[in-house]
Amino acid sequence: MKTVMSLIMLMGLVGCTSAVWHAPADPAVPDVWPLGSLSAAHWHTMETNAEASDFVIHRSEFVRHSSMLTALGRSHVMEIAARMPSVPFPVLVEPEPHDTAMQLDLARRQHVIQLLTELGVSDASSRTVVSLPYSQGQRMQ
Repeated sequence: MKTVMSLIMLMGLVGCTSAVWHAPADPAVPDVWPLGSLSAAHWHTMETNAEASDFVIHRSEFVRHSSMLTALGRSHVMEIAARMPSVPFPVLVEPEPHDTAMQLDLARRQHVIQLLTELGVSDASSRTVVSLPYSQGQRMQ
């Protein structure tokens, strides 16, 4: 009998009776979240915003004070045209900093629409707008 009591006390000290030490877990709340499950929505939003910024045509992609695109600008518009059918983003043409250049901004928009249409984008007119970019691009002084 003395041996049985000693054994029960020893088991209690070692922790074999775990129900005594902590309450049972609520099955509705997992003990451990799967790796990355809490930050996945944040990363997805960042990736979507980065993808949308690919559709911005910056002022530096136009020949200075004209509506003609540079070689890099034309290449960028061709990449945009290839991706437009599979994404919902608008094409943004960055405006000149002064409001006096509104005619130039509209001419640049028309030039981009014309190029996108030639490349097979049917809704280029409704998806191309003159607007400030999501982030600041390269600046030419």
